[in-house]
Amino acid sequence: MITLPSYFQPHQTARVVMHHDQATSDPFNNLENLASDATATARWALEQLRGWAPDDFGAAKRSWTLLREAVHARQPLSDTFRQSARCLAEALDQSEVAPEARQRVDAVADALLKAVELSDRVADLLAAEATIAKARGLSD
Repeated sequence: MITLPSYFQPHQTARVVMHHDQATSDPFNNLENLASDATATARWALEQLRGWAPDDFGAAKRSWTLLREAVHARQPLSDTFRQSARCLAEALDQSEVAPEARQRVDAVADALLKAVELSDRVADLLAAEATIAKARGLSD
């Protein structure tokens, strides 16, 4: 904790005190956490759907299978992961479920979209990093 002075000399007209929190948010230092959060969020969503049969997803059956495979392989940055999660979230939003199950289904769909958002963020940061490296002549 910083102790502030209680008295200032009369000839001192200004005093600037700057405090920088050590926990600055640098997204490039956090890429691993963002990617692992995407996988964990998608895994949670799939666990919430554990009792459902693949046929319950209708047209999104293939997306459900592909997402399970991507999560199992821990590949949150793949296009398959993002497309499957989006498709499954859309299918859940459009699904007809009992009113008492709607909140749970919506939470799962929201989690899938959050996983996509995290995955997209990591992909965007990596693409920006590659573009900057290329502009600086650091890569081909």
